Amino acid sequence: MGSKDRLLDLSGEYELVNKELYSGLGVTESLLSGETLYSGDRLKLEVINTRYMFLREILQEYVEEYLFKPVARRKGFVEKNEWGEEVVLYPRLSFTRLPLRDSQDTFDALLNLYQKGSIPVETILELFNLDSEDIKSKLDQDRYTGNDATFNEVLRGIYGGVADKLIESTDVVDRIQKGLGLKTKAAAPAAEDNRF
Repeated sequence: MGSKDRLLDLSGEYELVNKELYSGLGVTESLLSGETLYSGDRLKLEVINTRYMFLREILQEYVEEYLFKPVARRKGFVEKNEWGEEVVLYPRLSFTRLPLRDSQDTFDALLNLYQKGSIPVETILELFNLDSEDIKSKLDQDRYTGNDATFNEVLRGIYGGVADKLIESTDVVDRIQKGLGLKTKAAAPAAEDNRF
């Protein structure tokens, strides 16, 4: 009697357990083992990403509405808006992006939509896990200061204007010409109109 007949064959059970594990995790075998290409499992990745986004929204609403908001109200973090309604101040819950899809294609598509005016800039900032309100306040704080992104262009314009005024009202050109040892050329006579 050989060992084949004495040992219990569990390969079928192992395959069943693996399939149930993949189903429970919501992924495919090829995704877990890394033996697949993005293009081959694109639809599967879209399904996983949609499920993740839906779960994220449910979790975010639950934590904010049933945990953060009641605690903030109880601690007294309440303000009145311009219409006299109570506004509870509580932190927002955010998640990092699940990079299942090709990031470059996603960024390019979102940037195109933003440039066409179809989505707000907050969507792109959320993609990088950046707080849009914090960035807006910091940009407002940096405006018209040395930290402004366009401040150097203003300085270049000022220097250009000052340079034009100096050239017109001083002998700086003559001094530079003398320092370099250059001679002034005689002006060339204007060409006559020889149409006839």
